[in-house]
Amino acid sequence: MRLFFAIPIPQEISRKASEGIREKVENDSSLRWVPSENQHFTLYFLGEVKEERLKSIRDAGQAVASKHPPFTIQVLGTGFFPDQERPRIFWAGVEKGKEELKTLAASLSLALKEVGFFHQDAHPFVPHLTLARIKGRIPLRVKEALKLFQDRDFGSFFVDRFLLMESKLFPERAIYYPRETFLLKV
Repeated sequence: MRLFFAIPIPQEISRKASEGIREKVENDSSLRWVPSENQHFTLYFLGEVKEERLKSIRDAGQAVASKHPPFTIQVLGTGFFPDQERPRIFWAGVEKGKEELKTLAASLSLALKEVGFFHQDAHPFVPHLTLARIKGRIPLRVKEALKLFQDRDFGSFFVDRFLLMESKLFPERAIYYPRETFLLKV
């Protein structure tokens, strides 16, 4: 099974994150929008995992959740990965709650390392909400239209849990299933 830890996004944030943006670049084939039900903040991607490792993963998640208090995330601004010149991902960023997300992700990484998972990501953890994936060259008019949202406030929400999610890949899209919920320390 293909697993990852994530913080789900409320529907109101998802709505605001696509409101107006898609209309500006309607019918552009270089953008593949992430469906609102799949939007989340990834904390740690485990990849393919055997069933027998599930208990240690759950235990690591529970240990981390019990040490971190709830917090608020403000979703603010947009940008591109890896950069504006070679965009592959169009994302919404985090203002308030950024440090808490980084700390939570680092704690998960450490706890999972202790049970045999070694995250070999060459890039530092950057909290973001993927809005669209970009294939091929993005037309300049589309890039300019997307840049209009770089200061937009998409709203805030209270985070009191994170999830262990399973991802099933299908030709048309991925479908995510919650496997476990971890409540943050109150």
